[in-house]
Amino acid sequence: SDFAKITCSAFLLELVEQTTGFGNKENPVFDLLAGALFSMEKTDRPLGLAVFFIIHLLRLHGIFDLTLRCKVCGANDFSAFAFDTHDMGVVCGNCSGADKDMLGKDALDFVSASLNTKFSGIAQHKYSAASLRGLLFSMSLFLERYFSMKIRSKELILNITGHIH
Repeated sequence: SDFAKITCSAFLLELVEQTTGFGNKENPVFDLLAGALFSMEKTDRPLGLAVFFIIHLLRLHGIFDLTLRCKVCGANDFSAFAFDTHDMGVVCGNCSGADKDMLGKDALDFVSASLNTKFSGIAQHKYSAASLRGLLFSMSLFLERYFSMKIRSKELILNITGHIH
């Protein structure tokens, strides 16, 4: 009965469909999906769960750098960053040279917490919807480029959460 939860669930299903082969029933991506769909019923933060899911989907596919260091200068103490949509590398605000599409400390904290804690542990913290939308948008662009596909539900999920790039 919650349109945001339904939309986020469809988004998760679409990501798995377009990025994962279905021949191996032991694939941990399916366990991640089952856990996320179970959690979607209980959460009041479906957008946060969708971003958490993308982070772990990228990790399971082996295409996410877990160090959260700038790929240009190696810094890890930055307050603004962007993801390079070619390789999902983190680029700090100093090295990026662009103000557009920069993500702030809130987004960095969410990614870091997602890598170190279960969703139930971070769901209690307040992360801005703008940060979560920025993360979802950046990571979706990378997935589209990496897998040569279009995530059809991306615009809908960004639209219902109040922002389209």
